[in-house]
Amino acid sequence: ALRAYIVAQWSSTAVDWSFWSGSTFVPTSGTSFLRPTVFGPAGRQVSTEGAQRTHRQVSILSAQLFVPVGTKASSAAALLDSWCALFRGKTVASVGTFYSPRIRRIGQDGDFMQYNIEVDYYRDEVVSA
Repeated sequence: ALRAYIVAQWSSTAVDWSFWSGSTFVPTSGTSFLRPTVFGPAGRQVSTEGAQRTHRQVSILSAQLFVPVGTKASSAAALLDSWCALFRGKTVASVGTFYSPRIRRIGQDGDFMQYNIEVDYYRDEVVSA
């Protein structure tokens, strides 16, 4: 469901789906690309009252954005802002509710500048006691 959401919402760069598919991605020289990855879930019980219990599953969507060295900072910032807007405070059906993304500038990686974006999200599961 998360991959389908990204495919439907993101067209600003190529996407490296190697985490999801196990395939090999070869970036096009001079072209930005994004590499999304998911970590988690880690769960915990958040309610104990009544006949049902709520378990919260927390995961992290991590994305590495690579922009060609020499790209204007404003262009990189626009891509980062667009990616963050897809998730900030949103609830995506069958995936969960997203918190505010965190961005870190990592630095140069070959011919690209790398930025990492992480956003925690959760999904509640209600189970019978």
